[in-house]
Amino acid sequence: MVSGPGYHIAELATSEEFWEDDGTGRLAALEQYEAECGALSVVLSARWGEPQVFSLWSTLVRSTRGGGGVQEESWQPWAELSAGVPCLDLWRAGERWIALGVSQHDAELPFQLVAAVTVNDPVQEGPGSASSAVRSVRAVRCRGVLGLSHAISVGTGSGCSCGPDLE
Repeated sequence: MVSGPGYHIAELATSEEFWEDDGTGRLAALEQYEAECGALSVVLSARWGEPQVFSLWSTLVRSTRGGGGVQEESWQPWAELSAGVPCLDLWRAGERWIALGVSQHDAELPFQLVAAVTVNDPVQEGPGSASSAVRSVRAVRCRGVLGLSHAISVGTGSGCSCGPDLE
């Protein structure tokens, strides 16, 4: 668990590492973690309604360029999550945001099913803001940087909601 002002990030499950893998174990683990994320998302949706899919692409780009204030407390946990989670399922519950996603920091490192709870709004205005990154999707998992597919935005005309198309 990682905590900071106004947020908590929990690792709900962690796979094995893939240093000696020929790719088949990594693919199987990805499919398993995406399925577990999807199943948990269904349970959370019963409580808070359908999630939005939130792309962390612009936050990752801003943090790697070292600008835009993404290291400020108000950008956490989003900046921290962007290092390994390309997209999150996102719910608003009162004054809190609940996020769920699959993380992997590098191809050899384990997958993690992560959840975050925060009072920090993921959609902040300003140069390079992430406001265009929140999309409503229809039953398509977002895997973005992790691999196999992208979520297709409904009614936005932007195509992929998880990747460079947002820039």
